[in-house]
Amino acid sequence: FSGVIDAQSEHSLDEIRLGPDGRLYVASGGAANSAVVGLDNAPFVERSPDVRATACQDIVLTGQNFETPDFRTEDPDDTVRTGAFVPFGTETTPGQKVEAVDRCGSSILAFDPEDPEGTLEMYAWGFRHVIGFAWNEEGELFASANSYDVRGSRPVKDDAEATYRVEEGAWYGWPDYSAALEPLTDPRFDVPDSLQAPVYVGDELQDKELGFVIDHEASGLEPPDPSLVLGLHDYQSSPTKLDVAPDPWGGMAGHVFVAEWGDLAPETNPLQDERPGYRVVRIDPATGEVDPFVFNAQPGPASEQDASGEGIERPFDVKFGPDGAMYVVDYGVARVNPARAEQGQVPYEFPAETGAVWRITPPDGGAGPSDDDGTPAADGAAMVGSQGLAYTLARYPGRRSGRAERLRLLGDRGARGRGRPAPHGHRPRSHYPSARHAQDGRDFRSGRDLRVLL
Repeated sequence: FSGVIDAQSEHSLDEIRLGPDGRLYVASGGAANSAVVGLDNAPFVERSPDVRATACQDIVLTGQNFETPDFRTEDPDDTVRTGAFVPFGTETTPGQKVEAVDRCGSSILAFDPEDPEGTLEMYAWGFRHVIGFAWNEEGELFASANSYDVRGSRPVKDDAEATYRVEEGAWYGWPDYSAALEPLTDPRFDVPDSLQAPVYVGDELQDKELGFVIDHEASGLEPPDPSLVLGLHDYQSSPTKLDVAPDPWGGMAGHVFVAEWGDLAPETNPLQDERPGYRVVRIDPATGEVDPFVFNAQPGPASEQDASGEGIERPFDVKFGPDGAMYVVDYGVARVNPARAEQGQVPYEFPAETGAVWRITPPDGGAGPSDDDGTPAADGAAMVGSQGLAYTLARYPGRRSGRAERLRLLGDRGARGRGRPAPHGHRPRSHYPSARHAQDGRDFRSGRDLRVLL
């Protein structure tokens, strides 16, 4: 199938997987940061003037319009107003109806691979940008989604990103609810006035505070259920793809492992002063607790620590192979370059041939240590730093420590999809630096004593 309008924006089609019912499922991102096409979407508007957010069911708008300079003209003083779910430069009115489309964004779509056009339908919607999803053995579907940025005509200062339990037919709140499924009318989601475009309903100027762009009652939309949140990630950590641990992972079997790609500040959030993401986290479905599992000893990508190729850069995908090992696709270097915006391009660059695939195996190739009830006795964590990368495992009185294999660089892929043998992939083990960076085995996160196993 083709013709997904939202995919002409910065949020494309992403994960595609075969479901337990034999259908193919695909993640379809929603256009624009928060359903209003603005200056931050200029390169996409120039290429596809009709680009806009679409809805999976008929909705009714509140008629909010956001005033910005009109980049399509040569006069820098020209302004234009744009509403939600319409192309750039199009105003909306209160009560205006937006009809649903089959190939909608902000959704997970499903179809029979034998008849995509005839069977394509929305499975769930109202996600800003789902990038990955996976099922557990019981058939439950989990999906990770990127939350709002502080950019564009309708910037939102969210306080989390999320991985969700996905229920068929459910609406997850975008573009009027946060990652934690709370209404954006809560003042804590507002940005400074200097970052907010003037908002009009008709010709009446509104206060500079976030309001709903959808009339939920008129649209037949109930507030999303917060219990659908499986776990919350750090804001701007960019959770991407995920998988569910199989039985060889013992007490962690059934836990959801999610890659966090990392931020693109200041373009995505000029208010940010931390470096969230750049790691793989583990979510316990029973508690919703999110714990780091693969991460650099210092926040941020390895390339910014003079350790390119020796630490995690931007983990993008996590999959468990038939051998029981975890494989992590490392996207490679991605950095902000504001000069590109002056050339009418997105302000990011992605050097080719900087990615990798890492392999992590559980201790003894099987179950990790666990308490009597089968839960993990303590977290394992892959710690990455300028001294190399190693799997660490908690030390237990009276237990034999498990064997852990160093993550191995299997391949190298660049942003353009070209591959080459990894320069570090076949180094003798003796060439790896030691893992003494682990502070003599002390876990700085939990205080437990750890042994670094090489």
